[in-house]
Amino acid sequence: MKILGTHLLAIACLGLPVAASACGLDGAAMDSKAFSAAHPGSIDVALGVRELIDQQRLSPLPEASPEAVHHRVEEALGALQAQLKSAGPQSPTAVFLVDQGHWARWQGTGAALDMQLHVEGPQPGDAVILTSESVLAAVLAGRLTFEEARIAGAYALQHGSEPAVEDRLASGVR
Repeated sequence: MKILGTHLLAIACLGLPVAASACGLDGAAMDSKAFSAAHPGSIDVALGVRELIDQQRLSPLPEASPEAVHHRVEEALGALQAQLKSAGPQSPTAVFLVDQGHWARWQGTGAALDMQLHVEGPQPGDAVILTSESVLAAVLAGRLTFEEARIAGAYALQHGSEPAVEDRLASGVR
């Protein structure tokens, strides 16, 4: 029971929705009687993010209007897309930002890298990345690596059909 309470407290501290919609940025009403993880492993990643924030290795996200958060997420995902374009072919990959309840997906190579900023979730065979907007921002700014985030539990990769996606992601991002 103590572990469940800790998980619920961490989720409340991160501002995570208790029930995910297709896009957490849409501001859809939440069902306060339902509690579920948006994707297997997302609660563990949320706890890892909270721990990095508590250790002051990661900055908490500033409070902002839903429109400002939406813009901030799109900007971070756009920066990730720009860096991934030079990393070579990308396996179809879905990324879930646990702090925003937001899914995005990419596939392709170079200039043809296609990133869909708002999707309902991964497609069969996709690699799945679980992390947070704050981790993504810190990685893009060079303050944290995906490996450091993974060790802390604030980043997880669930392999789809292509196990080399993590190497390609790591080579495309500082």
